[in-house]
Amino acid sequence: MKMAAALLGVALAACQGPARERAGLSGLSAVPLAQSRGQGVSQSYIYRDRQQRSGLVGASLHAGLFSVTAGGQVLTFAAGQYQQLAGFADPGGRQWLASFNLDRRSVDIFHRGAGGFALQQRIAAGGFIGDSLCFFHSARNRALYLFIQDGRGRAQQWLVQLPGHGAAPARLIRSINLPYNSKACAADHRRGWLYVAEEGTGIWRYGAEPEAAGTRQLVAAQPPFGELEADIAAIAVDADGALWALQGARLQHLRLRDNAFDSPLAVAATAALPAASAQTLAVHRRGGGGAGDSLALSFYDQSTDMIWRGQLQRSQRPLAPDLAAIAEVPARVETPPAVQAGDAMDDPAIWFNRRDPAQSRILGTNKRQGLYVYNLAGEQLQFLADGRLNNVDVRYGFRLDRGTVDLAAATRRDDNSLVVYAIDAGGRLDKLAQLPTALDQIYGVCMGKINDRFYAYVNDKDGRIVQYLLYRNADAVAGRVVRRLRLASQPEGCVVDDDTGRLFVGEESRGVWVTGAAADAPAEFAAVAAVGDYLHADVEGMALAQGPGGGAAKWLVVSSQGNDSYTVYAAEPPFAVIGRFRIGLNLQAGVDGASETDGLDVSSANFGPAFPGGLLVVQDGRNVMPGEPQNFKLVDWRDIMDLMRRQ
Repeated sequence: MKMAAALLGVALAACQGPARERAGLSGLSAVPLAQSRGQGVSQSYIYRDRQQRSGLVGASLHAGLFSVTAGGQVLTFAAGQYQQLAGFADPGGRQWLASFNLDRRSVDIFHRGAGGFALQQRIAAGGFIGDSLCFFHSARNRALYLFIQDGRGRAQQWLVQLPGHGAAPARLIRSINLPYNSKACAADHRRGWLYVAEEGTGIWRYGAEPEAAGTRQLVAAQPPFGELEADIAAIAVDADGALWALQGARLQHLRLRDNAFDSPLAVAATAALPAASAQTLAVHRRGGGGAGDSLALSFYDQSTDMIWRGQLQRSQRPLAPDLAAIAEVPARVETPPAVQAGDAMDDPAIWFNRRDPAQSRILGTNKRQGLYVYNLAGEQLQFLADGRLNNVDVRYGFRLDRGTVDLAAATRRDDNSLVVYAIDAGGRLDKLAQLPTALDQIYGVCMGKINDRFYAYVNDKDGRIVQYLLYRNADAVAGRVVRRLRLASQPEGCVVDDDTGRLFVGEESRGVWVTGAAADAPAEFAAVAAVGDYLHADVEGMALAQGPGGGAAKWLVVSSQGNDSYTVYAAEPPFAVIGRFRIGLNLQAGVDGASETDGLDVSSANFGPAFPGGLLVVQDGRNVMPGEPQNFKLVDWRDIMDLMRRQ
């Protein structure tokens, strides 16, 4: 088989409209495939090695996987029936390939070394019959993932490689529901997006990060709702974030307007191709990464049994990433998943065992069932079926007639009441009281101990916050209202600094506020942090921990639910930003990261061998690896302290 020498020029027919630019497709050359090798080709991919020499790879039902160098040399490196092909060049210059092995019913993953492409691992497909696949390289943790979809509404995301973990076996991260007639996929590595083409409809955008929400956005549609000219056979994303859609004998260039997830793709230009039945598409950067780089293109024409390759003009103006990458810390431990799917687990509280810190407890609400109690290994020790408990908090040293106990208080949505528990010296909980409130939609709660008096600050979805004094009533607890406050909209998360007498409250859509925690403090709030670059709505759980050095300075940790991150502030005016972080997967421990966090709690105490420098516990709203109902994640506070020092 020889590389064709003739170059074919192709004129672009630019789309009409003042906002559209002209793009260029030039330098096309055809690679005619010998029938024994080319028949049944399902995909092609052009790669460039570290010396910037190009090569072409193809997948065939009859000839397996083969490569064609620029000099025309052909090498079959994997025999068998192969269908579809995904390629990716990682930042280190190593080439990755993945293809469906129909003989073994597997997805075979290769990488290119000095001796060419070599099989690295196989993913057993089982009953999952793949239809298309694409790589995704995460900007968050530099992990390499592979998306596999079957065209029947199902997709899987697999972890292929995580830096620092060697050649670990691929691991299923999550399953995703797609449109039934999905035919192609491509990933935008810089922005963390996955594009999927649906036959008869258009192109959908999903979050590609493993902890991303399962929501989707239609960003390009066929008539009468959009400008796509026909059903899409293949799609590809270039290094600038522009998308290229192959539609039979036409190639459409769709330009990205901005970094918003719901930003549509605008058709910038359309090119006529010298191919009656183009089936596959690969587009990637050619050059060293500078502004003058061009884009290399390859596609396979089934009607002529030829692979075409050429050069594209970069007409997408490069867009900066949405925000600088947010560093991750690993989760160390996780609790069992909730017994039911959907929004269930909500808010944790840490109880510190002063006699034996390693026997401390994690309290966690299930807002459909009650309250769970876990040890530091994440194992369930106790369950109290007390109804739809939303938030929970803890304080120490409450005197009853029978002796001194610690208290936990939780909001109960069934009847808008406050449930109060006693915690004994061994960490076992018993219900002490159920106090009625005058709230209509009870929501969050936090506790405070100000001048040896115990308070519960209970909030309502309408913005009301009611402060209750909790006092001894023989061997039980009673409460009375001592102050009322209000925010403009829905609050939930809150925390009290007992030492400074400050009450911090999160208003979900606006930010964080502070006021005095004492019963006689003015009912006025001052701003701590507004929703913006560092804090994305909803503002959810918050907690206080000792800052570095063990001094009086404290840090306020807040769940920035809208971008699956956590922001750390100084707990003293002017409440400066210390830094922010995400919680990522821990492959060695088999624990995924955390996302869409509601409640959290933190302590910088020494919890013994497992967490000697402190502990952060967060609710995980999207529990993956594999996909399961919600749970709680435990994080070593030292990891966060170290990260904050580097920011």
